[in-house]
Amino acid sequence: MIINKVNWSCLTLNPLTLYFLFKVGLPTREERLLMLRRNLSGAPARPNLDLPGLSGDPTEGLSGSDLARMCEEARRVVFRRMVEEAEETRTRGRAPGRRKEGESAQISEEDLRTALRRVRPSGAEDARSTFLTT
Repeated sequence: MIINKVNWSCLTLNPLTLYFLFKVGLPTREERLLMLRRNLSGAPARPNLDLPGLSGDPTEGLSGSDLARMCEEARRVVFRRMVEEAEETRTRGRAPGRRKEGESAQISEEDLRTALRRVRPSGAEDARSTFLTT
């Protein structure tokens, strides 16, 4: 089984091969919300995350893999922040006072929005379609 993006303008099919093509469109708002919840399950996240708000216009045009990359990037943002705070604690001998205890390790809405700015949509703007060929 080969999963591949297809550019129809340069597609040539082998007449001796049986192809099954399934168009997979972009997820709806409800599907994006489910994907965000699934990708963030098990991750330490703040209880006041506005996932319904993030699954709307900000993530319009992103595929499921784009949303997964966004959640992974949010985890990296949290990790970098924790490393920076640990370094500040080590060098200055005190903990930074800008966050409550344990909040540094939790994914915030700000972390998700930072990650969203770093993730680019994976498909072409005019023809974002994925096809399954066997």
